[in-house]
Amino acid sequence: MEYQTVKLLLLAGGMYITNIYSPPSTPLSLKSTNNHNTRHLIVGDFNSHSPSWEFASMDSRGGNLEDWMTENQLILINKPDDTPTFFSRSSKSLSTPDLAMATDDVHSLTERRSSTAVTKTGRQINVFLDFLLLQHRTTRVYLDGHISHRIRLQQGVPQVGVISTTLFLVFINDIHDGISRHISRALHADDLAIWNAEKNLPTATYRMQEALNTVAARALNWGVVINETKEQLVDLHFPFIHLARAN
Repeated sequence: MEYQTVKLLLLAGGMYITNIYSPPSTPLSLKSTNNHNTRHLIVGDFNSHSPSWEFASMDSRGGNLEDWMTENQLILINKPDDTPTFFSRSSKSLSTPDLAMATDDVHSLTERRSSTAVTKTGRQINVFLDFLLLQHRTTRVYLDGHISHRIRLQQGVPQVGVISTTLFLVFINDIHDGISRHISRALHADDLAIWNAEKNLPTATYRMQEALNTVAARALNWGVVINETKEQLVDLHFPFIHLARAN
């Protein structure tokens, strides 16, 4: 079993967060963990069965886990009717090996707001609605010492977070699809570089223009505006030099 505990230093005092992973092939050795009576949140993949978290029956690991929670006065945050958190490709089944529990002081402040999105592979992705779907998020405009009324955000993602940049990378990652195999390319964030080496300049020019047309068409189709002022074309070629043989 693997686990790691971190301590968060907050203005209201410290808080402990422990992440646990226990493979199904190894014993569930919970006695080795360092537990705290207050301000402790524990999450992890325990690979244990119990009706308390969706399973129809209880196995030995589930019984040991429930006894351990009782001994350490931990309250389970999961509910029996929660959406499963794991999809098994081998058995084509859903289960809930991922659990969260906390001491009473943390549990009393916990608000469960989650949604489940199932991908094509069946893997379940839990997201926080308040963060991703902008529920209950409002904004104001401050101008010349005046503050507007609050308005509810209807679209977009929160600023100062990783979700906006991640979605952008997913969006732009295939912008160079369709380019000829003769063209090399490199993409870093929103900067795309393409290059080509040929024996003669007309062929290189033709293939580069063809690649640029492909990128421009894809950008237009997806509503991406290419900044023409940042475009650069570099032409590197060496003139033919005839070397005469000396007799």
